[in-house]
Amino acid sequence: MGVLVGGAMLAALLIVIVAVFAWQGVRSPQDDPAFYVIDDAAVFVHGRIAPPTAARVPLPLVRRVLEWQVEYQQVVAPRAGRHPVVGSGDAIEHVLSRAAERGDVIDPIDVAEIMAADVEDLVAIHAGGAPADGGAE
Repeated sequence: MGVLVGGAMLAALLIVIVAVFAWQGVRSPQDDPAFYVIDDAAVFVHGRIAPPTAARVPLPLVRRVLEWQVEYQQVVAPRAGRHPVVGSGDAIEHVLSRAAERGDVIDPIDVAEIMAADVEDLVAIHAGGAPADGGAE
C-alpha cells in the first residue's frame, strides 16, 4: 500500500511541475502591457546620460523634459496634424520653448541626449512598436 501511495504522490507532483512549466511557457513577457511612468523614466534617463550632462541637468529638469516630450507627442503634434517622432527636431524645439517659458536653461544637445536615453527606456520596457511604414502612397 505504501508503494502505491508514494507512486500516486510522485505522479501528482509530476503533473504539478508540468502544469507550472506549461503556464510559464504560455505567459510571455511580451504579453504584459508596457507602462511608461515618468518618475521611473526620469531616474532611468538620468542614470544613462553622460556624467557631464547629468551634472548640468538635475533629475527634476530631466523629469520636466520628459513631461514636455510627452506633451509634444500626445498633444501638440497631433493637434498640428503632424506625426510625432520621439526626439525629432520639432520635439526638441517644443521642449526648448517650454524650458524658456519657465526660465530653465538647457542646451539643445542635452535635450537630444535625454530623448535618446528615453528611447532606451522605451525599448527596455517593451513600449516600442513596429517601425513606422515609410511606403509611398
